[in-house]
Amino acid sequence: EQVVRETGLAGYDFLALTEHNTTRHMTRDWSTDEVLVIAGYEHTTPAAHVNIFGLRFIPRKSAIYSLEEMEEYLAPLREQGAVIQLDHPNDPLYYSRFGYAMEMDLLEVWNGTWREDDHKTLQDWHQMLVEGRYIPATGGTDAHANHLRRSPYNNVYVQEKSEQAILEALTLGRNFITRRPDGAQIWMECDGEIMGGTVPYREGQTMHIRITNVDPGMILRIYSDQGLHLEHVHTAGGSYNLQLDTSQVRFYRVELWSSEDVIY
Repeated sequence: EQVVRETGLAGYDFLALTEHNTTRHMTRDWSTDEVLVIAGYEHTTPAAHVNIFGLRFIPRKSAIYSLEEMEEYLAPLREQGAVIQLDHPNDPLYYSRFGYAMEMDLLEVWNGTWREDDHKTLQDWHQMLVEGRYIPATGGTDAHANHLRRSPYNNVYVQEKSEQAILEALTLGRNFITRRPDGAQIWMECDGEIMGGTVPYREGQTMHIRITNVDPGMILRIYSDQGLHLEHVHTAGGSYNLQLDTSQVRFYRVELWSSEDVIY
């Protein structure tokens, strides 16, 4: 009850309680009027840490040392509709021993306080996009204490506040991650498809990017499969409203930085 209450006070609308290798926290629904609690479980093994969302009955098998063993364990859970996320794959102590080779629905690119291993994961994620492998990105607080002050925040586009809607939107990539609950708001649209969507190319097509609530001095970087497409410092703060040509690119993605070392 304390975690859920403090989560609401910290500005979150939803969370997943992902205790390590136990499902006792899922014996009931801890949701309140303010905070939706999604069924979650962190599968902690010597090979990798994996979050499993959307199921309330999950078998424990922590003695997993290889990709083959992990896939064998996860296969029946996927059949039941579980959403699988690879956690903090470059953490110095709890990294993924098989890299990104496993099948996954989500990739945690930002874990708690932004660190060098998160930067490495972000770079790896970009390279996977360039190579044509798209795994929607998420952020996780990994908070074990001090639930009133933590980050990051997943900003998910949904039409209803439900576990099914949020997990579906996350797996479609309709999510951007911010350090604060009142951070910049990012909207991307192309031919009626929003962030995370895919559209066929047509002549004269443009990507519309709208960003609001930009702090003064923030650094905007827009990347495509061709590399850094645009970089701009918004000295006054405010908003962006951009139209980008799509004729030479396969994707666009947006980053905002408070400084050269602190992602927003």
